[in-house]
Amino acid sequence: MLTLTSYRFETIAIVFSTMGILVSLFFEFVLGSQPCKLCLWQRYLMLSIFCLSILSIITSFKAIVLLILGAFLALIGVSGYHAMVQFGIVLDPCSVPVISSKMEFWEAINSPIPCSKISASVFGVPLSVINAVFGMGVFTMLTSEIIKN
Repeated sequence: MLTLTSYRFETIAIVFSTMGILVSLFFEFVLGSQPCKLCLWQRYLMLSIFCLSILSIITSFKAIVLLILGAFLALIGVSGYHAMVQFGIVLDPCSVPVISSKMEFWEAINSPIPCSKISASVFGVPLSVINAVFGMGVFTMLTSEIIKN
């Protein structure tokens, strides 16, 4: 029988990733804040967390949990890196492209959104920082769920 308590790990991951995706889509389509490449990478990771969690529930294959934790670690890393770029600690990878082909040249020209621009924030805190902090919190909760079981 499918109960919320038997899939608590996956439920927490699904709620976090769904909220993250919905908030980012709200900022993009309702508030008009265009995402940079690092913002998109964070979305892709949240989408992978969502899909892996659903797959874990459907298949009951518990090794998927390790993939979910790995995706959370990657999300924390990308979000933290994005925050460092936005605060000027690390060079913006979007503003200094390395061009080795015509295609990369046109991609650089057509990519107007720098990663260092803080285009979306809540109470002055960039979404990348919020994403990293919540990601660490959820990662800690999920790890404690594994240790308990």
